[in-house]
Amino acid sequence: GIALILVDFSEGLLRMCGKMRTFARKACENGLRLSYWSKLHSVRLAPSLHHKIKSDAIMAKYLDPKADLTFKKIFGEHPDLVMSLLNALLPLEKGKEICDIRYLSPERVPRTEEGKDSIVDVYCETNDKRQFIVEMQMYWSTNFMQRVLFNSSKVYVGQLKQGESFSKLQPVYSLNLIDDIFEPKMEEYYHYYHLVHDKYTNKVIDGFHLVFVELKKFFAWQSGKAERKPRTMAEKKEG
Repeated sequence: GIALILVDFSEGLLRMCGKMRTFARKACENGLRLSYWSKLHSVRLAPSLHHKIKSDAIMAKYLDPKADLTFKKIFGEHPDLVMSLLNALLPLEKGKEICDIRYLSPERVPRTEEGKDSIVDVYCETNDKRQFIVEMQMYWSTNFMQRVLFNSSKVYVGQLKQGESFSKLQPVYSLNLIDDIFEPKMEEYYHYYHLVHDKYTNKVIDGFHLVFVELKKFFAWQSGKAERKPRTMAEKKEG
């Protein structure tokens, strides 16, 4: 049967903005088959669990969507899920929502032997060649943001071949879900970085869009442990 494997993870993310309801529906329609996970972990799951998994213990042990392999299986093989996630959490302009994607190799191979190799969790593009990277990071480290910038830069530079015009370059969006807190002095869980004029903030270079979501901070607010609701980029625009 088809299982909703995003129970704990998605129930929190669903509240980030209204569009995440679509993400939940798509997860129900396109969830992974439990037979795959039963075989992978050499366990048998009761048929009663095939429609919805409620046990936190089972989720944590077998189907934690934050785990590397599970995350890649969900978002790296189910286009509807990754499109819903990107549309919900990225600062896309109205009319620029994602309606199609094509998966690309997550390994960023250097062009020279001296170059540094790197691998991302999910890498895809739309028909208009906009580039999207999705990463799940369990623990924050000081060099993670540099790694995000490094991988985004490689994707940006890799769009053109010799002789092609710079006008063909499309923006790179990097969505990074962090199961940790890296900005303890900030109330917000949603952090959006892009190239903007330091004085005239309406002057933007449309090249890089880096989004970081602190999951622990968001879930703390959701469970009532945080007094004030953090605000997403969409909520800030509405306010």
